Order: sequence, then C-alpha cells, then structure tokens
Amino acid sequence: SSAFYHLLSTELAFAATAAIVLFGAALAWHHRGEAILVLALLATFLSPILLSTGEDRPLALFSYLFVMSAAMVFIAVRLEMVRALFVAVLGVGIVFAGWYEKFFEVF
Repeated sequence: SSAFYHLLSTELAFAATAAIVLFGAALAWHHRGEAILVLALLATFLSPILLSTGEDRPLALFSYLFVMSAAMVFIAVRLEMVRALFVAVLGVGIVFAGWYEKFFEVF
C-alpha cells in the first residue's frame, strides 16, 4: 500500500510492518514455534527491501535491523531454535551486503 499505491506514508507502513513482525515474534515465543519465528524473520528482512525509497538511510536501516534481529535472536537462543538463529544471522548479512553493494562508497 505504500510503495505501489502510495496510500500510506513509508514511515507509517514501516511502523505497521514492525508491529506485525513483533507480534509474530510474540506468537513464536508463546507457541514455541520455530516456523513462526522464521516467518517473522523473513518479514523482518523483506520489510526494508519492499519499503525502500531508494535513499541511503543507514541509521534507520541498521537501527531497525539491530532491534528486530536482537529480539528474534533472543527468542531463538532462549528456546534453542537453531534454524531460526541461522536465518537471523544470514538475513542480517544479506541485507547488509545489499546495502553495501548499492550505497557504500570509499570516497
């Protein structure tokens, strides 16, 4: 609704997506469901890509990634969900590599 139809501002869409992802993490904790946590992780890493405006805003991106992945890693470690932990680490690496490729300049 934000990127394609411009019905919501990017910030509002991002906040709504973050709330939904955190709700998914809470569901994973409550039901002890690794599949739910993996889906929440995938949504965490797809949100910045799908809601991208093409601008370089590393503070917002990496703050979001830190908070969201830290919550997910906490749940994965606490409930001994190895696959979810792997997805969390891999997802952060992939999002960082994508940002690095597109925006990072030495000079």
